Formats: sequence, structure tokens, C-alpha cells
Amino acid sequence: MTDVRQARLIRPGEGPQLDYPGQELYFKLRSDDTQGRLSIVEFVMPAGLEGPPLHTDNHDEVFIVLNGDMTFQVGDNVVQAGDGSIVFAPENARHTFANHAARPARFLVMFSPAGFEGFFAEVLEAVAGGPLDPAKVLPISTRYGTNYLGLPKWRQ
Repeated sequence: MTDVRQARLIRPGEGPQLDYPGQELYFKLRSDDTQGRLSIVEFVMPAGLEGPPLHTDNHDEVFIVLNGDMTFQVGDNVVQAGDGSIVFAPENARHTFANHAARPARFLVMFSPAGFEGFFAEVLEAVAGGPLDPAKVLPISTRYGTNYLGLPKWRQ
């Protein structure tokens, strides 16, 4: 098999962009770029926005906070993660995140193995510019190996 991977430089704000409801997403590396090994998506999350419900995934996720102050729950642990922090959510670990700070946050999420980046494009297409309707998102989530569990500790 020929290795089709190529070295590349991807600068902040570069990469195909999606205006996901409430956030900007930039696809830095996709499954096709890495032969399915990993994918990376950059998120720009406004102040006060919460991420998905507490959930598990069938892949590992590494969150790298570039700028901002994020709140993460991984397992039973709730942690604050500022500039330069890294949070690891292994496969099947309960996790979620939020930006409870007064300023926007910018962070990278690495997915391994790759493929989950397709979830965002499919959801955006399904909601067609409207709000994130759980009835439309749930079947897509299930196909991508995500299982929603409920509210994070900070909402209980």
C-alpha cells in the first residue's frame, strides 16, 4: 500500500469551515489526510456556550485549549482547563465540555481513529440552518458511535 499522507502546514483559521450552530469549526485534518489514523477539528466557542450533553464515544478525543477557559467533565471529574491545557477523553469515557467564561474559547479536538469529523457536516445538513433538533441529531450520533447520557455535573 502506498502512503498518500503528506506533510502540511495549517494555520489558525485555515481549513474548510463549518458554521455549526453557535460555533465556528475548521477541519484541520480529515480521515483522508491521515489514512484514518486521526482527524483534527478547531472549534471557536462563544462565551457562555455549553457543548453536547454528557456522552460516550467509540473513539478517543484529545482537547487542546488554545485560548480560553473551558470546563470539562471526564468520568466523574470536573476540571477547569485554560490556555495550553490538554484534556484526554478515552474511548467510552463519559465526557462533555462548556465555555462558562466571559471570553470566547478556541480549542482543537483530535479524534482517533479518524472519521468523527463527518458527524458535524451531517448534523449541519440535517438541521438545514435551524436549531439542533435532537430528533434529527440522535440518529446521526448513533451512526457515529455516540451515546448521550444526560446532564453534566454542573447542571445537576
